[in-house]
Amino acid sequence: MLAYGYSEVAPPVTMAQPTPGLGVFGGASETEFLITSSPPAGRLRPRPFAKTVATMIVMGGMMTDVGSPPPPTVARSAPGVIEPLDVFAANDDRAYLMKVSEDAAAKLRLQSKIQKYAKRKADWDGDDGIPPSANAVRDALAFLDYAEIEFSIPSAVYAPGDGEVMFQWRNADAFIEVGFYGDNTISWYFRGAKGGVDHADDQFSRDQMEIPPRLSAYLEAL
Repeated sequence: MLAYGYSEVAPPVTMAQPTPGLGVFGGASETEFLITSSPPAGRLRPRPFAKTVATMIVMGGMMTDVGSPPPPTVARSAPGVIEPLDVFAANDDRAYLMKVSEDAAAKLRLQSKIQKYAKRKADWDGDDGIPPSANAVRDALAFLDYAEIEFSIPSAVYAPGDGEVMFQWRNADAFIEVGFYGDNTISWYFRGAKGGVDHADDQFSRDQMEIPPRLSAYLEAL
């Protein structure tokens, strides 16, 4: 994954000739190297000259950089290709994936409850309870798929006994109910935290999935 949206091939390193006049200490020669490179297009220019000079000590065939800070951690996906790691972007991705996972689990729970409602028989509650019709179940499931993408997963789903499948959203700012009877209508109710109330019974088609504008605005604001 390219955290910054780019990848680059590591530029060649040019080493200057040994600086004249440096002595030999214990068989080890001290040599200054000037590391230069051309910046890739669109990237920041190299640091000032003083910061590009690194003192390298060549001892027994081994180089030790004593004048530069340790290089940043990088991930190589292929030889010569460097992909910078962005810790903050990685944390954002992790939080996003967790949210997607939580929403998927919540949606499955709601779908499972709706399927159970569909299996109810007449007088299922001993009080003349009406089970939701097949069309009410289809409308509710189609709306749930749409809400997951366009709005948010409902807090709960109910089938109160009058043939309706009803979703609820509850938070500190609003309470919203959206219900389906399977008769090509969508019934909804909104109550704001500051006392505002709105409701309506509107036409609905699960094929066209045109949500009433006022209801859509309330759901988007959650």
